[in-house]
Amino acid sequence: MVTTICTLPLPGLLTKKNAEYQQKKMVATDVRVDSVTEAIGALRMIKMFGWEDRIKERIAVKREDELNLIWKRRLVNL
Repeated sequence: MVTTICTLPLPGLLTKKNAEYQQKKMVATDVRVDSVTEAIGALRMIKMFGWEDRIKERIAVKREDELNLIWKRRLVNL
């Protein structure tokens, strides 16, 4: 009985954490997609000035942030 009472708030806390990580992931995805869209729009200029590596690195950093949030969310869902 004590175990049941002690673990009763656990599903609510996990759901709250899951929703928090989902919200952060969606924001990170929007930031990354905006960067990719901007890069595609300015593709000629990026190629002309040789900024491919810089742009690729910026997008990779944003993707890494997004993947970290996905990983954290999956840990909560276990």
